Amino acid sequence: MRRRFLLTVLVTAASVHDSAAGAHLLDHLAAHHPTLTKASADNGYKNKAIEHAATRGIDLESSNATPTPQPQQL
Repeated sequence: MRRRFLLTVLVTAASVHDSAAGAHLLDHLAAHHPTLTKASADNGYKNKAIEHAATRGIDLESSNATPTPQPQQL
């Protein structure tokens, strides 16, 4: 089973383009989670963000699929 964890959140003004915010977010993730090697994002993150992620050692997967939350086992 593939697990997805929310590591950080970035809230911006509506006028900030996803790619610009994505670069900042990826820098933050690389600095605070140095073992992170794979991430996923929606299609708003195009080639520029994917290329930026690669410079940080992160394989950024872009898709329009929204993960379905899985119930936690007790």
